[in-house]
Amino acid sequence: MSTTFDYLTEQDRERLRALPFPVALPSAIPADWVAQTPKVEVDAFEGEEDVSFELTFSGPDSATLLFISTNGGIGDALIEDDTPKCFEHSRFGRIVVLASEDPEDPELQSDWFPEVEDSPCYHSFRGDGVSDSDLKSFVVSLELFTA
Repeated sequence: MSTTFDYLTEQDRERLRALPFPVALPSAIPADWVAQTPKVEVDAFEGEEDVSFELTFSGPDSATLLFISTNGGIGDALIEDDTPKCFEHSRFGRIVVLASEDPEDPELQSDWFPEVEDSPCYHSFRGDGVSDSDLKSFVVSLELFTA
């Protein structure tokens, strides 16, 4: 496992500091995972500025996990057709993750994390091919990046 966001470059950190809100990211990632270049999008809609942040991680066997934070419209909550995986997080509360039961298409998606008092935005993640142990490692280490 990496420690305390050490997978972020100084340029990544500067981009994060320029955002109008802190983003939820894993503070540590499994050793066989790599962070890609973060993406920031800004959209103006009816005089309001919506900002979204995305960071993708690549893992073993072509696994991917994309983390998203946004202060814009987030859409509806997930429809829980299948039995969800639920994680209790000390800061974000209950995080619900729906995972495909199809072994040929192992997709997963979290519901939007609850808004917390010091973060005026919502967070989510989605991925493909992520093992249960790696998923748990990512979720357990989630923190708001504020440095």
